[in-house]
Amino acid sequence: MYGVGQSSGSAAYDRYHLTAEPAEMDAHWQDVEAAERLFIGGHVMVGLSAAALGVSLYSFLTRSDDDPAGHASARAVGFGVGATGDGASLNLSGAF
Repeated sequence: MYGVGQSSGSAAYDRYHLTAEPAEMDAHWQDVEAAERLFIGGHVMVGLSAAALGVSLYSFLTRSDDDPAGHASARAVGFGVGATGDGASLNLSGAF
């Protein structure tokens, strides 16, 4: 959304400044405002995504190991270090 808003906004802003007719200026200014709305939509999407990621991480990290029915949870996080003749590796795995 940011990329589309930037490209269409800068093009519309250039057309607005190159136009001498008042009627055409209004039409080009509406294009500039439409690009600004794309930027605002981008900000909203980033905010919602950050909030959803925060809630997901909080939920994953703070839930109990047993479900309400008493069955063991499948949640697991594992770290591993491996070494071969070609090099070394660090592995991180997780399950929800």
